[in-house]
Amino acid sequence: MSLRVLIVDDELHGVNAAAKMVRMIPDLKLVAKLTSPMEALNLISSGKLHVDIILLDIGMEELPGDEFARIIGARAVVIFITGFTDYALKAFRLDAVDYLVKPLNAGDFMDAINKARQKLRALNRIAIFGHEQKSIFIKVSPTSIVEFALNDLKYIESDDKVVYLHLVSKEKPVMIMRKLGYMEDTLPKDIFLRIHQSYIVNMTFVKAISGNKLLFKDGKDNLEIGSTYMQIVYSMF
Repeated sequence: MSLRVLIVDDELHGVNAAAKMVRMIPDLKLVAKLTSPMEALNLISSGKLHVDIILLDIGMEELPGDEFARIIGARAVVIFITGFTDYALKAFRLDAVDYLVKPLNAGDFMDAINKARQKLRALNRIAIFGHEQKSIFIKVSPTSIVEFALNDLKYIESDDKVVYLHLVSKEKPVMIMRKLGYMEDTLPKDIFLRIHQSYIVNMTFVKAISGNKLLFKDGKDNLEIGSTYMQIVYSMF
């Protein structure tokens, strides 16, 4: 059975170098190579991407690899790849199976993959299977990643480059510096629907439509449906 491999490195030459190594080993299947760790994180969290091994750069600007590995937890085994030699202790504290320094050496790479195989066998699972998505991860500041439960997220409101997350658990919305398009791409489309230029709604909270109004089950925050979105919203009922 092939092992599914994901490469995450914010430098394209790093991605390509790791991909070359992966293609040398017959039982490895490269399922994706990404330069955005946040994109990778949400693809895994959503169940859209199923992986066994992650080849992960540790020094990424958008999200450091050690933080990525901490969030991913047991969803996959991690092999860190970096251009620096001073991250080894941190890597092993995060239970990474190995730590490789660029430029990659074929022998060291093969050894790391063998360690990954052994760990997967020890866990009695050669494949990491998908699961129902229960949350999303959003970078709310340069130094902060926050997990939001989908069943807590009622709707998202946009104001230019700022969005407000309206949560059931909080009286006031959470403001983050993101565009609504980013949220639309990140949220699972089987639950969240864009109904207006300024709104994305969790349809599990919706009771009905009345004219051009979308009505919530709790009777609060009923929202206007944009004219260009009317047909698709009505098709959901």
